[in-house]
Amino acid sequence: SKAEFEKLLTERPAGFLLVDVRPAADFAKGHIPGAINILDEEIAKDISRPKGAINVVFYCSTGSRSSGAYYAAEDAGLKGTHYVNRNIDFNPDGSYGIH
Repeated sequence: SKAEFEKLLTERPAGFLLVDVRPAADFAKGHIPGAINILDEEIAKDISRPKGAINVVFYCSTGSRSSGAYYAAEDAGLKGTHYVNRNIDFNPDGSYGIH
């Protein structure tokens, strides 16, 4: 839920890893601070980056790419993953809004 996601962003518990699965050009234009960027299509190939994190959260701007990344990670053996099924607007000034 939006509230759970915002709580994770605020608390940033141990093992928390935020993964933006949008293309690198979109990530460069704006992203949630502290996130790393792995394209959704690369999650299964690049599973070593999030391995070891116990609270992996995938996000994109609509929820569609993040859900695909979630299932790819789960299929590749990465457990404890979540995805944000919300619209997120990224603004040129670096701010963002979750709807």
